[in-house]
Amino acid sequence: MSWNKRETKRLLAGLTFITPNIIGFAVFTLFPLVFSFVMAFTNWDVRRHNIFTDESVRFVGLANFARLFGEPDFLRYLGNTLFMMMGIPFGWPEAWGPPFC
Repeated sequence: MSWNKRETKRLLAGLTFITPNIIGFAVFTLFPLVFSFVMAFTNWDVRRHNIFTDESVRFVGLANFARLFGEPDFLRYLGNTLFMMMGIPFGWPEAWGPPFC
């Protein structure tokens, strides 16, 4: 398929409008998601791994998750978190007051 000048201009205009959205998604959603996934499998700690120390980050595999699930209060904390997250959307309409007529 050959592109004529008009189609090329329209493509560039569309890309110009969508580029800020793609950059925002990558910077504020994709990068933090990938970075937190990588950090979950390392021994990264803000107190030990910062610009003031030379200690390197090590890959620990599933050790972080084994330690997390081995905590005696893990299920209670998980339940509290789920209760809070479910309570926010269900409690929201009460803040609106009476329905609009």
